[in-house]
Amino acid sequence: FEDESWIGCGHHSGRTWGLRGQPPEIKAGDEKDGYHVLSMVTAEGELMFDVKTEKLVSSVYIDFLKKVIRNRTRPLIVIADNASYHTSNQVKKFVEDHAQQIRLFFCRLIPLRSTPMNRFGMKSNIAN
Repeated sequence: FEDESWIGCGHHSGRTWGLRGQPPEIKAGDEKDGYHVLSMVTAEGELMFDVKTEKLVSSVYIDFLKKVIRNRTRPLIVIADNASYHTSNQVKKFVEDHAQQIRLFFCRLIPLRSTPMNRFGMKSNIAN
């Protein structure tokens, strides 16, 4: 099973300490920094993952698939949700070109952004 998650590292404002009558100046940013974590658990129980700062698009997903099929002697069966970059023409072509190494199936029962139904999403949502 394969899925992605977002781990936000943005600024969280709150209370702080300072001398009475001299409140401290705290610089806060508007950045919405964070990381995309692509992860997969194989049938053997091996966790494979990659951490990216760029937006998840077809080319980033293909790079992850290249990483997970490297050095495999048997085809890897991947079950993914219906995210647009999973079902893109670029990914379909990549899977067709590497049919001896990878099979990609889509679980239509899992809607997009279904964190309560998704173990990877539930784990990473704790960090947000």
